[in-house]
Amino acid sequence: MDKRLRFDSEQFKLFKSNLKEALWGDLKSVGDEQSEVEYHEFEVQIRDQEANMISLPASDEDLLRECEVDTFRSSGPGGQHVNKTESAVRLRHIPSGVVVTSQQQRSQHQNKALCLRKLREKIEKLNYRPAKRVPTRVPRSAKNRTLEEKARRSRIKRLRSKSAIDE
Repeated sequence: MDKRLRFDSEQFKLFKSNLKEALWGDLKSVGDEQSEVEYHEFEVQIRDQEANMISLPASDEDLLRECEVDTFRSSGPGGQHVNKTESAVRLRHIPSGVVVTSQQQRSQHQNKALCLRKLREKIEKLNYRPAKRVPTRVPRSAKNRTLEEKARRSRIKRLRSKSAIDE
C-alpha cells in the first residue's frame, strides 16, 4: 500500500481552512502518516504564498481592461487651464484593489501612462517577498581570537587582585 497521504478537494479545503480535527480522526488509524501531513501543510503554505502574489498582464492594454479609470480635474497652480480640463487620472486595479493617481502632466494620456507605471511599481513592491535569512557561521579563528582575548583579560585581572593581597 502506498504510504503517501492523498487529499481529495473537500479534504484539502478542510485542511486549508485549519479544520485539522476532521483529518486527524482518519489519521489516528493510519499511524505513521503524521510526517506526511506536516509535509502537505508546508505545501499548502507555499501555495498560499503564491496565491497572495498579484499577477499583471504584460501589455498596457490588457492591464487597462483590468482597471477602472477615473478622470478628474487636477488641483494646484495652473489657473484657468487646470480648472477647465480633466487631465488627472485615477486607476483602480479591480482584482487587487490597488489605487494610483497622477496629475503631474497636462495631458490625460501622459498621466494615464504614468499611472500604469506607478501601478506596476506598487504591485511589484507588494509582491516582494524577502529571501529567508541564512545566518552566517562565525569562523573558528574568530572564536579563538575571542577566547584568547578573554583569557588575557582574566590573567590581567588575576594579577591585579594578587598584587593587592600581597601588600
